[in-house]
Amino acid sequence: MSKRCLICNADSADIILNNIAMEKCERCGFIWQKNFNLKASHYNNLEVDLSKEKLDAREKNCQDRVNLFKKYIDLNNLCDIGTGEGIFLKVLKAKGYKNICGIEPSKIGQDYAEKNNLRVICGFINDFPEIKRKYHIKVITLFHVIEHLVNPKESLGLIYQNMEIGDHLIIETPNINAFSFKNLNYHHHLIYPEHFFYFNEENLRKLLIDINYKIIANGRRDFNQNYLNMSDILLRWGLLKNSKYIKFFNKFNKKFLVYLPSKLIQILGRLDYQWVIVKK
Repeated sequence: MSKRCLICNADSADIILNNIAMEKCERCGFIWQKNFNLKASHYNNLEVDLSKEKLDAREKNCQDRVNLFKKYIDLNNLCDIGTGEGIFLKVLKAKGYKNICGIEPSKIGQDYAEKNNLRVICGFINDFPEIKRKYHIKVITLFHVIEHLVNPKESLGLIYQNMEIGDHLIIETPNINAFSFKNLNYHHHLIYPEHFFYFNEENLRKLLIDINYKIIANGRRDFNQNYLNMSDILLRWGLLKNSKYIKFFNKFNKKFLVYLPSKLIQILGRLDYQWVIVKK
């Protein structure tokens, strides 16, 4: 991988995050792995946790997503790229949204989606142009996808070139400047080999604007943010600084204990994810 920043073309410095060798742009703070050791085929047979507990949590997270993003745009005619097991599509369908589909390389994810009568196409982001034309897509979602792409600038450019004026794109990805990342000295579970790139809010906006996207809205959110785990709450208050104690504190995950503290954390903005809605 190049030493030059993909976003602003500035020089980078060598860093180590969570025992992974990386580069950090000295101008905009963009971070990327030194070596990409995963092939695209890695995702074809990727195992997916389909336990009831995990699926229920993902469905609640997708409910939160729909409730947030429907405030800004119409979610009909949507393609969810990297849809996994299709939980976001399942929630949209249950709410009555029409003409929705997903793209997913994982066979396990596709099989689960098909059991829920969801339209999920086997493929990658490069298959978007054909799917866009075939299904008349107006909204594209990339939830925790761009950090996995070999060249996010090129892929976002491909999507832009195949969008029509007025089409929308929603991106959600970890925020490397999030409070909990810094509090754990970047020994964070979201920093791992499958994530090639790490954005902050400023350089993600710059990347999108440079491609010619128009920013509609942006903000922060988190997984199951209304009922964060007790360890996440302590972490975001700065009271937990060592990841080895996380399992211990998660024994106290009772809704009546975590609801109000979770709301306070939302007010403080100490959430791990950033999201942005753009249009062509």
